[in-house]
Amino acid sequence: MRITLDTTPPTPREAFALRETTGWAMPSVERLASALDASCAHVTARDEAGTLIGMARAVGDGVLNLYIQDVMVHPDMRACGIARDMVADLLARRSEEHTSELQSQLRSR
Repeated sequence: MRITLDTTPPTPREAFALRETTGWAMPSVERLASALDASCAHVTARDEAGTLIGMARAVGDGVLNLYIQDVMVHPDMRACGIARDMVADLLARRSEEHTSELQSQLRSR
């Protein structure tokens, strides 16, 4: 299966549906939309049909501090390196912008 990474944020409904598959806490679609809008950077992973199968986002002040969070992959697609590739994409893009401190919190389910 071919997986494509993209910097376009997911729609709030797509993110909500993916989040449902992970067992993570479920904010309302409206709160999720606000969180996505407030993010500094996004990366999504989509299958050949364009279905969202993974996402990650970065939040921070956009200058010095950056946090990678909400790294999630659909359970059926885990252990394929998708999360690793999404984090690498965010790191590469943000390091080009000279963010001096990068922090992440690892959480596995």
